[in-house]
Amino acid sequence: MTSYSRLNEEERKYVLMNPVRSFVIKECQDDAERETERRFGYNGHNDETDAFRHCMWSGLISKRISHSEAIKFTTMHEMQDGNDFAEKSMDLHNNKIGAEIGQNVGSERSIADECYKALQQGKLKFY
Repeated sequence: MTSYSRLNEEERKYVLMNPVRSFVIKECQDDAERETERRFGYNGHNDETDAFRHCMWSGLISKRISHSEAIKFTTMHEMQDGNDFAEKSMDLHNNKIGAEIGQNVGSERSIADECYKALQQGKLKFY
């Protein structure tokens, strides 16, 4: 989740209705970006780092809030105007994988490891 001004209409409504969850979601985003930087040395766009980051972000949301909330918010996030269909499809796929991982693993470190494993096994999508 980026700055409030860059959120789409649905995300803004969500933030207003769910301020605590929104804070947690932002923390999840920040943690996913830090872990991506740690593992890859950068945060890219539409590449393997993007796939990993999306998986990690939704996995953390699933772990810290719930699987359904992870799917709900990350799907809402991809409904940006002008978001390329292929990019949206890729991100939604990686978000779904991450939410499932977050629901099924014991620790947040395991989320990162399982997302990385999913990337290595070709389960995550990227350009």
